[in-house]
Amino acid sequence: MSQNVLAVIEKICVLGGEQYGEHAWRNPIRKDTGPILQALVMAARPKNILELGTGYGLSTCYLALGDSQSKIHTVEFDRAVAEQATKHFQDAGISHRIRQWVCGSAEAIEQIPAQIPIPDFVFVDHSKPPYKDDVEAIASRSEGQEFLLVADNVVDRQQELKDFLDWMPSIALNLTVISTQCGLLVARVKAEK
Repeated sequence: MSQNVLAVIEKICVLGGEQYGEHAWRNPIRKDTGPILQALVMAARPKNILELGTGYGLSTCYLALGDSQSKIHTVEFDRAVAEQATKHFQDAGISHRIRQWVCGSAEAIEQIPAQIPIPDFVFVDHSKPPYKDDVEAIASRSEGQEFLLVADNVVDRQQELKDFLDWMPSIALNLTVISTQCGLLVARVKAEK
């Protein structure tokens, strides 16, 4: 199965063009970020991953490579993009482990814990303004369970994420920013009881 996932990763990376391009609005994670996501999942061995911002499924594929037992709930607001991601997940042989939510992040978060299990790993890489509200909502719905938070674009989009970055130390048990092309925040978050 990992060969299929790697083939899909390569396919997404080489598609190029306006839709997928590095500087396009719907750009995928950068080349340096995918292997780090995979390694973080390998180390954390989460049962339930919540991803906000599926895009075309590149980061989801790396998350899936990290642990073949993890279940991934991934959220994408754009139906056409989500449909392309679905095809990528099928081609990769991982669609049985993935539940896609085609809606806004706030709507999906409201499904915790009824429809979406409390996540123990959260990857945030969607529109930047809701980062703080979304992470705060996840923490409040996590029934006191801690989770590993990974947030992309915290350096290259630092101005847009100022409120989020200023707030994070107040809820993080520990926090670091990995020096990737875009900046990757990794924190252990204490959830509210």
